[in-house]
Amino acid sequence: MNKNRKIIVLSICIVLILLIGLSADAFADNNNKEPMLKVADVIRNHVNNNGADKKISIGDFNGEPIYNDEFDLRYKKAVAMGSDTPYDDTIESIRLLKAEKQFADENNISVTQNEVLEYTNSQRDIVDNQADADIRNGFKAFISELGMSEDEYWTEYKLEENAKYLLHLEVVHYQEKNNIIANELENTPIQITNEAYQKNNIDFEME
Repeated sequence: MNKNRKIIVLSICIVLILLIGLSADAFADNNNKEPMLKVADVIRNHVNNNGADKKISIGDFNGEPIYNDEFDLRYKKAVAMGSDTPYDDTIESIRLLKAEKQFADENNISVTQNEVLEYTNSQRDIVDNQADADIRNGFKAFISELGMSEDEYWTEYKLEENAKYLLHLEVVHYQEKNNIIANELENTPIQITNEAYQKNNIDFEME
């Protein structure tokens, strides 16, 4: 198995663990489906209920705006996954994502559409043709709960997710190659200026 293939398989395993909590017999127990379906439900509601007209800035990271929709989705996913500290987890994940993106921009690090497409197609091939039945069924249940067809999932939703993931890998590779131990931007705090999104005021209902 070549290096790229190993990365693809590993990333699928990570997705399954984080989103589904799969083990070899995960779907023999219906309780193991609950986190996956909750996350899918959160994503579906987010896509259906958020539009450009509802997008507002709630703060910033190093001069870059933070919008309500990205906060809402990450917060609700953290709650759905059973996090004890969903607010802190949300802030930290946004901070690291923004820091990494800004670092990539400053150092001309990028991925091409063809790279993202090739990687995504390889993921789909592994799930469809190489994964065992429980994993395939788990993916199908997750995609169905998203309210998407399998083609929509792989050709739209997953392309966007994989673009972020591949950029992350490129940043890590660049840092290793140039002996950069840490991204200084990762220590930059997030400023939440919208009072409704400050920690003590968060009151989201899980649709």
